[in-house]
Amino acid sequence: MKTREFAALGRTLLPRLPDFAVKGSLVFKAPIEDILYGFDFDGSDSGPRAFYLSAFLMPLYIPSQFTHFLFGKKLGGQNNLFQADQANITFELEHVIQEEGLPFFGSVSCLESVLAFLKPKVFREDGGYVNPHAQEAFAYTLIRSGDYLMGMDALKRFEALLSPTNRMDDAFRLRAQLIREKMSMGPDSAQLQLDAWRAETLQHLKLEDYAKKVHRTGQ
Repeated sequence: MKTREFAALGRTLLPRLPDFAVKGSLVFKAPIEDILYGFDFDGSDSGPRAFYLSAFLMPLYIPSQFTHFLFGKKLGGQNNLFQADQANITFELEHVIQEEGLPFFGSVSCLESVLAFLKPKVFREDGGYVNPHAQEAFAYTLIRSGDYLMGMDALKRFEALLSPTNRMDDAFRLRAQLIREKMSMGPDSAQLQLDAWRAETLQHLKLEDYAKKVHRTGQ
């Protein structure tokens, strides 16, 4: 399916989602604050009219040039798969959004609950692999929430995950170093840097018109 078809399908859902907007294949909560909460339509190789619907959250104070779906889940459908030409498709989508999607967003509706969502991903009980993206999100969300001591500890653990020889880790490392520098100048400097990254990410995603303005003391 094409992006414009997903956008049209998304618009049919808006009467039941009054606090949401549509842009391309995204249906997202607006106005946007620190976290982008959205539903994403994604095509499937199972057929030209087959697609998946995912609910996701994306911390915007971590720089990104594109929307990613690292933190979320696929919703409903047979094997999580929907068919755009089924007669009751709008009803089916509304149902899974109400039963699965919105409760998921409700469970991660503030920074503290986002931290609770991320914690099992960075403190693995099985001692398994920790995704650096999850550890970075955990560290910066702690800092964003004002828990600077734990945030810097999480940042240290994040840096320990990075390979000194992998050039793909350079951007991670430079961001962490910058936050350390800003924190040495004071927490307000670190928060302003997160504000700047948020604005940058919103601009890359072309969602700045949907953003809630951030006001901080001293700005």
